[in-house]
Amino acid sequence: MKVRYKREMRHNYLILDALEANADSFEIRMLERNAIDGILKFRIKQEEADSFFCYEITSKQPLSRLLEFSEIKREEISRLILGIGSILNRIEPFLLQEGNILLEPDHIYIEPETYQVWLCYVPGYQGDFPKAMEKLLQFLLKKADHRDSDTVVLAYRLYQESQKDYYGIEDLLKAVQESQKESFSEEWPEKAAFLENSDLKEETSDQKPPDHMFRKMYGEDEDSGKDKFLDNSFCKERYENIQRPNSNIKLKAKQRKLKRNIRENQQKGKKVIIKKESKFAVQIMLFFALGGPVAVWFIAGETGLRRYGGMLLAADGILLIVCGWILLAKRKAGKQRRVSDAANSKRNDAETEILESNPTESKWYMTFREDEKEEWSHEILPDHIKEQTEIEPNKDTVLLAEMDLPEKKSHFMKSLDPSVEDISVSYFPFIIGKQEGIVDYVLKKPTVSRLHIRIDKEAGICRITDLNSSNGTIVANHSLEANETCQINSGDKIQIADLSYIFY
Repeated sequence: MKVRYKREMRHNYLILDALEANADSFEIRMLERNAIDGILKFRIKQEEADSFFCYEITSKQPLSRLLEFSEIKREEISRLILGIGSILNRIEPFLLQEGNILLEPDHIYIEPETYQVWLCYVPGYQGDFPKAMEKLLQFLLKKADHRDSDTVVLAYRLYQESQKDYYGIEDLLKAVQESQKESFSEEWPEKAAFLENSDLKEETSDQKPPDHMFRKMYGEDEDSGKDKFLDNSFCKERYENIQRPNSNIKLKAKQRKLKRNIRENQQKGKKVIIKKESKFAVQIMLFFALGGPVAVWFIAGETGLRRYGGMLLAADGILLIVCGWILLAKRKAGKQRRVSDAANSKRNDAETEILESNPTESKWYMTFREDEKEEWSHEILPDHIKEQTEIEPNKDTVLLAEMDLPEKKSHFMKSLDPSVEDISVSYFPFIIGKQEGIVDYVLKKPTVSRLHIRIDKEAGICRITDLNSSNGTIVANHSLEANETCQINSGDKIQIADLSYIFY
């Protein structure tokens, strides 16, 4: 299937060759006359004797691009699967078939800020949806954040579901809902705090989660966020019948309360010890401060007091300073120890809760991480570094600083506007836009797209790609089409929306 991109005014389009020649076909009429949320806006375009399908992709990014240099989190996987499931439910009343949907990561479009899913429906395309979904889940498993156990468990669980015979989207949605159920306390931090501080009022409390929590979870207003939340059967039941007694919740609340009381008692005991030490130090200081003059008076009388009085005062001052320093040091050490104990206690509680919630998956995850280290340890290094690091076990470790690494040459983009700073391009690929957390350099300008351009370098040649930007990119007086790539040389003028730079 031939794919190309085109910019018209301020709209960007994905263009596919028409697979259905009849413009009056049922599917084409349905897509042109109905705006289905989650399906890319569709129109058919005629160019001489050829027909093309046009899909508007303005301000959207393909999933493959978002995950090209980053990893996907558990919440993002959940939103992706739930979004696909919702879209399938929406197209059913229009009698559209799931087999006409493209599930390749290059054709799944995402709103970077909200992670809303948009799919491409191609009239006349007959694909194998379950097989395509299996490939997508395999892709997500590779791109999952392997530092997060919940992400890995969810990605692997979804992939396992796709390996079963005659699985459906309902099985995947059920797996996501179960994952949300297991991480309920993480998704509702305020509700978790309520359980911990409510003295087990779970049986009679009719409190429901605050509405602003829906906006925090789904990035939308309260009403639509609540509607999406209540689509989850578990969450709906939990929201409407939260006063129902739950033995597991009561047990966990009791355990948390018991652990909190133990920690508080330990802290109180440490405070009592510090108070006793302080009292003992004051007693010793008073003993020496008063005992010294009394002893001198008994031995040498008033003459001795006048002669040695200055020395006694100096000794008392030094003793006061030493005792104060000792008390401050002990108090500081005790505070650091309490902070460390609290952190270790929280970490141990979290690890214990994970292991108790699902011991089999926790064991699998530990094994998976060990295999991952062995499998990926050399993949991230260049070939010439692999050869140097494959040494005998008894030899000393080779430091990367001692190897002949490739020479790094930095580039920069000099701004033609004195009020705008220059951009240093010190590594590749290098993405410029206004979406913090995704791009490598943030241009906080309203005319700049969230992901505007990407600069790559291969074999000493630099190339620039327009990332489906709204206001376009101009390189050496050549206006780039959406997703078009061209070579850039030193001295070329690059215009990002209304900002101009010289590339060096």
